[in-house]
Amino acid sequence: MRKILASASVFALLSATAHAADGDASRVYKPSSAWQADFGDDYCRLARSFSDGKDTLSVALERIQPTNSVRLILVGNGIRMFRGSDQLGFTLSPSGGERKGPFWRSETTDGRQYLNLGEVFMAPPMAFGAPPGAPRVEARKEFDRVPDKPAAGAPPAPPQPGQPLAIPPYNRTAEQEFAKGVTAIDITSGVMEPARIETGNLKAPIGVLQQCADDLLAVWGLDPEKHKAMTRRAAPATEANKWLPTGTIGFGDFPKLGGSANQFRIMVSAEGKPTSCTVHWPTLEQKTNDAVCKAIMNKGEFSPALDAAGQPMSSYWTVAPFFLMPPFGGT
Repeated sequence: MRKILASASVFALLSATAHAADGDASRVYKPSSAWQADFGDDYCRLARSFSDGKDTLSVALERIQPTNSVRLILVGNGIRMFRGSDQLGFTLSPSGGERKGPFWRSETTDGRQYLNLGEVFMAPPMAFGAPPGAPRVEARKEFDRVPDKPAAGAPPAPPQPGQPLAIPPYNRTAEQEFAKGVTAIDITSGVMEPARIETGNLKAPIGVLQQCADDLLAVWGLDPEKHKAMTRRAAPATEANKWLPTGTIGFGDFPKLGGSANQFRIMVSAEGKPTSCTVHWPTLEQKTNDAVCKAIMNKGEFSPALDAAGQPMSSYWTVAPFFLMPPFGGT
């Protein structure tokens, strides 16, 4: 079992002074602690406290696998939404582009507001589909199910019905370079008062999360070095939204699934067989998660991950529950 709670002194490299970004905000939160690390067997978390002189705000960056996204959590009563707000706009300043999406709000045991902004990509905001006139290449690999796909460098195409978005190979260097250009999070819309959180350069914190996420692979019995050089991720070989019996996840469960909650991780052998099922950040009832895992283990078929030489290797696949459910009106 891996459990690390790192003190501020261990991560002194992450406690550099934050510099204000250009522009003004009604409330400016400056660091009041160093980044604190909390690493478990199935998650990586960095958290830091900030203050505007009146209120304290905690920011957490969470990751459950090697990928260029983090789950962004804000804890504190200083961020106040308009009544009826269902989306929050923010910018990874100064170079990260504007983001806008739903948030999930709850309350901690000590009465503080808990805001889950879901997955945030440490990359420019993603656009779907190749630009008009972009060249296309024919699929050649044995397991490719789509007859054609965008040429290298083109934005990813929208996912096929019932299939998760095909994530391009993870570029750790590109993620760190992007994070280097982020020094603040500006909360810009959906709130009664805009706010700036002066995080400081995020390159070092993202580097720590990268190392932690790679270590997770070793904890799961996988080869981190092979995954750094792999040429294809494990993915369903059949339609994943046909694996679950109808009604496994009910309509009443939908509110529990926001903010990247209850993600399933399936270990996939080099032969494309599911070997185990684990739930990250569970919010559904245990019996529901057990039923989902049982269905995936019984019906799931996968194209295995490929290593640098194009050979099948053991890996994993993660999925949000919505991608396992049939389309509305479907069976």
